[in-house]
Amino acid sequence: MRNLTQIQSSNDEIRQDFLARNRVLNQLRGDVYLSGTYVRDYVLDPTPGNAEEHRTSLNLLRHEIDFLMARYVKVIGPVEAKPLERLEDELAKYWKVLDPVFQWTPDERRDRGYAFLENEVFPRRMTMLRIADQIAALNEEQAREGNRRVGVLFQDFERRLTMALGVTLALGLILAGFSIWKILRLEREA
Repeated sequence: MRNLTQIQSSNDEIRQDFLARNRVLNQLRGDVYLSGTYVRDYVLDPTPGNAEEHRTSLNLLRHEIDFLMARYVKVIGPVEAKPLERLEDELAKYWKVLDPVFQWTPDERRDRGYAFLENEVFPRRMTMLRIADQIAALNEEQAREGNRRVGVLFQDFERRLTMALGVTLALGLILAGFSIWKILRLEREA
């Protein structure tokens, strides 16, 4: 029972860990993609009021992304540390590239916006999404490794159980044989 409980708790822990990391990473991926949409809308919207709404939405999203990154750092495994650093670096570069755009006039946004999106925003966003995909692949590999460990625990349990059943059966047969021998001997004496 102790072994079964250990196997179950290991399995639950692996699953919960994977799901927690995966949830945060998916939210992060979605927010990074959405940030590009907000930048696009800000740069290409000719109406100053609407452009300012997109900028406000992007700033709120930036804070959410920063929060998610801080949260993700707490749940990562050691294998993910290096790619996560790369993602953090790319995010920092992304925000740094975007900062000057918010100083552009509507005419500058109209004249330079499309080229800026094509040359800076979309490639950087794709780079960040690829890194997030690499981290997701590492998460999946860690989950598979955890499942392999649970499989090893289960095989060990199965081996022990088989051995215990074999020993129990052998002792039962020995006891039955001894009892039959003893009864036959007593019967001959009687």
